[in-house]
Amino acid sequence: MDGSYDLELTSEQVDAIVGLPILAELTKDSVDVGPNPDAYSDVETLTQDLESGKLTAVFDEANTAHKITLSMPPLGTSDIESLKTNESVSGQVITPFTTRANESITETLEALDTSDDAASLARIDELIKQAFDDVAAQILDELGDSSGLDSDELAELLQQDFFDTQNMPPSLAGIEEELEKIATRDVDTKVNQEVEIQKLIEDNAGAIVKGGTSSKFFTPDNTNLPITVTEVWSSVESVEGTITTIENTSTTYFINDEGEKTRVQQVFRHLRGR
Repeated sequence: MDGSYDLELTSEQVDAIVGLPILAELTKDSVDVGPNPDAYSDVETLTQDLESGKLTAVFDEANTAHKITLSMPPLGTSDIESLKTNESVSGQVITPFTTRANESITETLEALDTSDDAASLARIDELIKQAFDDVAAQILDELGDSSGLDSDELAELLQQDFFDTQNMPPSLAGIEEELEKIATRDVDTKVNQEVEIQKLIEDNAGAIVKGGTSSKFFTPDNTNLPITVTEVWSSVESVEGTITTIENTSTTYFINDEGEKTRVQQVFRHLRGR
């Protein structure tokens, strides 16, 4: 899976898709093919490299029932027009960065009135631009001041498939490994969250279980050692008789560039009667 897709829709489907994000589920059959997806155009090569350990599946054999979702924001005005004119749209891509952009505007999109196509598409265009501007700012902060990237240029690049080594823009030369680390970390964070949440659901039958994550990749001041800080939170609400118990857990992982991990966990329990 390299994140690319092609859409061929009827006119009715085009009208229905306005305001809806594009989703891609990663399951036990999903594999990270790295920065050279063209090398895995046949299943035999993919299988061989999986068996040899050169490639890894998104979920290991113990977690084959799990899945995570990557996404991109809804199609904008130009894409919708292309669909109406050509009945297809190509060149789209789903990555961890488009996922960040989509997730940042999910609540606004859910409340969007799409009855007026022109007005809703104009609003979607605004939201998409702001979302990628925000993600570009996040990534520049995580990369540090040494990247030399222009924020507007990066925001534009984040909507494209620049992970393919054949299409890597010159402006990203020298920091592609850092970008790949950030993208990989985002996926790993989602995978870890999925595994932890499903374990909580299994261990707390009948309870309401929620969870979320946030991550940051940066180099602390006065060092040259980049680290990843990932926070995973969960909330388990259970009822027994007249007592409701809410247990909130916050786990922070500090991961250095060598993959060494330090874990700090806090647990808060609240009881309330009714």
